Amino acid sequence: MSQFTYNSSNNSQGVSAADLRTKMFYIVKETSAGVDVCGDGVRPSGILINTPNTNEIAEFISVGPGAKVKLYTTVTKGQVLSSYTGGLAQPIGVGHWMIGFAKEDGVANDIIEIDVHIGYYA
Repeated sequence: MSQFTYNSSNNSQGVSAADLRTKMFYIVKETSAGVDVCGDGVRPSGILINTPNTNEIAEFISVGPGAKVKLYTTVTKGQVLSSYTGGLAQPIGVGHWMIGFAKEDGVANDIIEIDVHIGYYA
């Protein structure tokens, strides 16, 4: 059985590979060790929506509208976003994986609404 499960509400979950108690609204990825924060431009699995400690269940939104994400830098409404080191969101760069589209403007450390839509930006 996989350590990750998926349900019909656009949320996914897996065992946390690290202490994520301060990482709600950060971009996360699934690894062989479990769910952890995403690196710069790395393929994301979703946005963390709870605060798990190591080996607890991490829940994340993997597709759809109405998610929130914490920003690394300034973004504008409609901009395509990707992950930055440490799981924060940034405007996408060429060759990065996208996490979704900004639904509002924001600056560093803001938490903004986005539509989660994972894909590769060539």
